[in-house]
Amino acid sequence: MIKDSKTIIVKGKIFSDLGEGADFTRLPWVRQEFIRRVGVDPYPGTLNIRLEDAETRLLVAGLRGLPGITIPPGQEGFCSAKCFKITVQGIPGAVVFPAVPTYPGDKFEMIFPVHMKETLGVKDGDVLGVAVHI
Repeated sequence: MIKDSKTIIVKGKIFSDLGEGADFTRLPWVRQEFIRRVGVDPYPGTLNIRLEDAETRLLVAGLRGLPGITIPPGQEGFCSAKCFKITVQGIPGAVVFPAVPTYPGDKFEMIFPVHMKETLGVKDGDVLGVAVHI
């Protein structure tokens, strides 16, 4: 859904993934890049929602085609990522799209400065709306 010309709303169901986000967001260079480029000191880990309907997946595919904020790889063996600033219930964060060809099209991976499941009192399976600022 398009809220206005600079904000879109994305909805999906919260799900737990592989747990690799916690290790990644703890890397010093990763933290510094997120702080510098999107203004978020990430809580260790990511919050994921699964985009369940075709319209939302199409909207996010279009979003991935926009310039966004680039996070360059800070060391060998890592890829770059594209980010957009987001808010969920007033809490600022960023959606992260790693530059990996096999990255799932229905996965919407986000960083926040707090543990969002605890902060919002949500769990896997709950539907979450995200305001994406483009």
